[in-house]
Amino acid sequence: MTSKGPHAPPLRGSLPSEGADPAWGGPTPDRALSSCFGAADAVLARWHHDPHALVQVLRETQAQTHWLPRDLLAHIGRALHLTTAHVEGVASFYRFFHLQPVGRVRVLFSDNITDRMAGSDALMARLCERLGVKPGEVDAQGRFSVDRCSCTGLCDQGPALLVNHHQVVTRLDVARVDQLAERLLAGVPPEDWPAEWFDVEDNIRRADVLLQGLPAEAVLQVFQDLHHQPPPPATLLAIRASAFELGTAPSAEALADLDQAVDWACRWLTSETMAEEVPA
Repeated sequence: MTSKGPHAPPLRGSLPSEGADPAWGGPTPDRALSSCFGAADAVLARWHHDPHALVQVLRETQAQTHWLPRDLLAHIGRALHLTTAHVEGVASFYRFFHLQPVGRVRVLFSDNITDRMAGSDALMARLCERLGVKPGEVDAQGRFSVDRCSCTGLCDQGPALLVNHHQVVTRLDVARVDQLAERLLAGVPPEDWPAEWFDVEDNIRRADVLLQGLPAEAVLQVFQDLHHQPPPPATLLAIRASAFELGTAPSAEALADLDQAVDWACRWLTSETMAEEVPA
């Protein structure tokens, strides 16, 4: 049975009820929908009504409407000569598109195995309990919502979460979650949260091919056991060049061996390509 109480969350795909915060739907559904259409039309014009720009149109529209009601998706589909099913399929595929109302502050916990192993599930449950909301639910005043997102790419600094899709809070623990709850309940905007919450350390120590800079003798030692499939020739050439760039020039004998490995890789790749092209 559907709740009809004053704080019942809007149904999926519907617009906020009369009296909702104008920033999150306007005073009436009709006016809210008209405002959403106007925002979408401006974005559509900017992208020249190109159906190939659907994702960008949805992203820029949502930045103004905060979520994507079904009627709005249908409107965008008509403008791009796409079916509503097509537009809904794209919008539902990406986790950062919202097909139901969200809070003014959207807290999204990183949902990957390393964050879970570090205790993100328990921390998310604690935050929801402190805020009095369930995952995916907007609080009665529309202030915030808590949900999950895909990996934030900060496994080394997790558990982590995203705020409004743009800011990341790292190194979550019970104390930080409790402080976060206090600020959300008090209506403190993210830009006024402690700066250290958003610290992201650059833990990348070596970029690109990890064997770069090693003496050629060491590189060849790695490849000695690769009798069935050599590395790509481009990889070998990059390693060869890096030996000179980093001042670790190999001996003439090692360099000759590395050149031989490049030739071997090229011949192997050519033979495999020809084998694939020759019909059985």
